[in-house]
Amino acid sequence: LNYMPGAFGWYAVTPDPGNPEHILLSDQGQGIIFRSTNGGFEWRTVFRHPAVDADDFRRRHGFKDLAFAPSNLGVVYGGMCRESRNIDGGLADPSFGIYKSLDGGLTWREANDANTADQNINVLAVDSRSEDIIYAGTVKRGVLRSLDGGRTWAPLNDGLRVPDVRALAIDPENWSVLYAGTASGGVYKSTNAGRNWEQSGNGMDPQAVVRALVVDPGNPQVVYAADLRTGVYRSGDGGKLWIQINAGLRTRAV
Repeated sequence: LNYMPGAFGWYAVTPDPGNPEHILLSDQGQGIIFRSTNGGFEWRTVFRHPAVDADDFRRRHGFKDLAFAPSNLGVVYGGMCRESRNIDGGLADPSFGIYKSLDGGLTWREANDANTADQNINVLAVDSRSEDIIYAGTVKRGVLRSLDGGRTWAPLNDGLRVPDVRALAIDPENWSVLYAGTASGGVYKSTNAGRNWEQSGNGMDPQAVVRALVVDPGNPQVVYAADLRTGVYRSGDGGKLWIQINAGLRTRAV
């Protein structure tokens, strides 16, 4: 990717699943979304949040996650969050919640209600059945879900003991199965689309800071989790038991 002067640390790089030349990119502190239509050789700014000021430490925000809707790739959601040093330092003051594009990332508008408007959003997951069903993992309010394309949001935290959700994954064959990776709380699993959660971390460090989850699209019983302290885990039984797979991995901060 060509370097863009003024950008200071990246949050998300998200290729369009239907067109690898089309990529969206966001930084940590300027509240900007960049767009490329030629595989990253050229970029242009498509959105800049008017309330963000990268020169003021207290006003640095970025889009931490950008997610295309699998059922309609013209629909993209973006979750805003304070700069990572603020979040990781425990300074999770309000951010700006969730934004939505209906034209593949060219233009953006808010997709908030009172539950999300001031939230720091760590991660987004869009249901493959519908562009209107979205899950958001937040720093302080656990998991939120919208069933109407971001107009309204409701918390889904029954059984979820850690409110700082850093990763979300949906089973590609069973939309009711969700995984949530938490900060210092390992992995939780829901089998009813988020209505209830159970801890799903047997074999994993109980204080794992799980920042990424991937469900194998060819075998949804296989799930991978990345921990900030102890490396990579693999489960072959849908999260019942996790085994470390760190051979050859020189750093365990994944």
